[in-house]
Amino acid sequence: MAMEFAKTKRLIDPASDTDYLSIPGGIAVYGGSHSPFNRVIGFGVAGTPVESYARAQAFYWPKLSTFEVELYPWADPEAHQLLLAKKFQSSGTRELWARSLSDEVIQLDPNASDRVLPAPPNQHKLWAMHLTQAFDIHVEWDLIDTFLTYGQMPSVYKFLALDNGLVAGGAAMYLRDQTALLFGAAVKADLRDQGLHRALIELRLQEAQRLGANLAIAETLGGTSSHNLLALGFTKVAELPQYKRPN
Repeated sequence: MAMEFAKTKRLIDPASDTDYLSIPGGIAVYGGSHSPFNRVIGFGVAGTPVESYARAQAFYWPKLSTFEVELYPWADPEAHQLLLAKKFQSSGTRELWARSLSDEVIQLDPNASDRVLPAPPNQHKLWAMHLTQAFDIHVEWDLIDTFLTYGQMPSVYKFLALDNGLVAGGAAMYLRDQTALLFGAAVKADLRDQGLHRALIELRLQEAQRLGANLAIAETLGGTSSHNLLALGFTKVAELPQYKRPN
């Protein structure tokens, strides 16, 4: 997904310096100044950690950019030690969840069927605006610009949640090779705890199944997302350590 994000960003804004580089077993992505996509994914999975780090450092250094690193559980143990030696610090973990879509026909809760729906294809600006409002977080990067890029990626499907006919939140799904990645779900603060977050998961599972996917995965930081995924048949399959270097 990160590679498609970089390609889409460059199509939207040819002047953008968004870029990516393959490293052994993974990819390094630069999404722009302070972008959440300035990260190395799959570090230490193949090749040697020293080789992968050298390639990543050479990629980011001309951009005057720091970068984060995500480790997989099967990464070379030396990858962790190398990052610590380079003054990276643990910044937490992401939970990776998965469930099969081949076991049963996904049914949407009848009480929520008229409250969640696919976003109109050409309304990526509307979707990005409401999703930014729903997340309501302070970050160093341009959140709405990131969602605008997501919304125009060819493999991303967008969804909205409604409350009394007004947009209450949204979510996204990235589909590739019969695998659906659920991401970017949020409901506006005053409309939470009404089942909309869970309904957005159900709708995306239903749509993924309709489009031929046989596996759904999701990354979370815990909390409500993890609770709803567990309730809907997902299993936590891994914890992905995250590393960043203090500014």
